[in-house]
Amino acid sequence: MTPHHLPFALPAALLLAAAGLTGCDTITYTESRQSVAPAMPASAIDVQTRNGSVKITGANRTDTLIKATLRSRDPERLKAAQVIVDTGPVMKISVAWPDGPQSQDGASFDIAVPDASGVTVATSNGSVTITGLSGIADLRSSNGSVRLLDHGGSAKIRTSNGSVVIDGITGAVEADTSNGSVTIADAEGPVTADTSNGSVKLDLAPSCAGPLTISTSNGSVTAALSPALAGQLTLRTSNGGITVSEAPAGTGVTVSRSNGSISFPAPGPASAISTSNGRITISFRAASATPASTPAPATMPPAATSTPTPPAPADAR
Repeated sequence: MTPHHLPFALPAALLLAAAGLTGCDTITYTESRQSVAPAMPASAIDVQTRNGSVKITGANRTDTLIKATLRSRDPERLKAAQVIVDTGPVMKISVAWPDGPQSQDGASFDIAVPDASGVTVATSNGSVTITGLSGIADLRSSNGSVRLLDHGGSAKIRTSNGSVVIDGITGAVEADTSNGSVTIADAEGPVTADTSNGSVKLDLAPSCAGPLTISTSNGSVTAALSPALAGQLTLRTSNGGITVSEAPAGTGVTVSRSNGSISFPAPGPASAISTSNGRITISFRAASATPASTPAPATMPPAATSTPTPPAPADAR
C-alpha cells in the first residue's frame, strides 16, 4: 500500500529558547502532527526515529492514532520534514528529513493501536514504552530507558545508559543494557539479562521453568524464583555475599561466600546468575494455591497438628 504523510493537526511551530545562552543556534522549533491510519488485524508495527521517545499502546479502537512531535533548530527543515506511514502488512512509521537527518533533528511518537502481532522500535536519545501488544518485540535505544508491559510474546531489548523494565511477558526475554538497572516481573519464559553498573531484579511467574542467564557488574542481583524451575542454577559473585532462603522441599542448596548452586528436582538446562561488586539474594515464590479441602463435620474434633520450625536461611557473608 502506498505510504502517506501525516498532515498538520495543531497550530504551527512552538518556539523554545535555551535560557542563559545566546545565538540563534540555541533555539529549537517544535511542531506536533496527528493522524489516523487504518489498521490491519494482527499486523506488525515498525517505528524508526532518532532523538526522541516512542510510546505504543494497545487500545480499544479499530484504527491507529499517530501523534508525532518533530523538533529542529531550522524552521525550514521542520516545515519540510514528512512523517511517513506505510500501512502495508507491516505498518512502518518514520520521518523523512530534507537531505537526510541531521544531529539537531528529532521526532517522538505516541501511538495507539487496536492490536499488533510483532513490534519493532529503533530510536536514540529517547525512551521506549510498549504496552499491551503481542508477538516478537525488538526494541532498541541508546541513552534511554525501555519499558515493556503486559506483552503476549517474546522480547529482545537493547539500550545503553538507561534502565530496562519488563512487567508481564509470556515468552522468552533477552535484555541488554549498560549503566542501567534491569527489572523483570511476571516472566513466564526463559530469561537472559545482562547489564553493567546496574542492579538486576527478577520476579518469575510461578509457571516459569527457565533457564536463566543473569549477569551484571557493580550491581546486586535479587531474584524471586519459580517453583517450576528445573536443572541446576549456579551462583557466583565477588566482593559480595550470597543468600538463599525459603528453598522448597527437594531442592538442594550449596552456598559459600562467593559461589553457590541450587539443584531443582526436575531435570532441565543449566542456569547461571553472576555479578561482581554486588550481592546475590535468592528467594522462591510460593506454588499456585490448591483448592481448599472439604471441612470435617462439626461433630468430629479437629486432628492435632504441629507447626514445624522453618529452616534458617542459607547465608554466606
